[in-house]
Amino acid sequence: MMMTFGNRLKALRIGKGMTQRETAEMIGVDAPMYNRYEHGERMVRREKVGRLAECYGITEDELMKYWLADRICSLLAYEHCAVDAIKIASKEISRHDYKAKGY
Repeated sequence: MMMTFGNRLKALRIGKGMTQRETAEMIGVDAPMYNRYEHGERMVRREKVGRLAECYGITEDELMKYWLADRICSLLAYEHCAVDAIKIASKEISRHDYKAKGY
């Protein structure tokens, strides 16, 4: 089974023994919205990823990987040449130091 961002959030939350309501309050959303995040019905805003990582005691990068993967999948899921495009993008990203350039 693919570990989507929502599945990862749920696993982290359960692992910490927290309720959706508790987590929602900590990141400044209501419980129904947080539920939509876990079910993949809504995408978490980028600025909330760090807050969620903080709540669950992990690094932002650790959670960001799943967030980015979901974004990529939602953009490319139905494109017949998506895998080839990802390979090209991966090579290009590896060639550049994007962090140093502020991207």
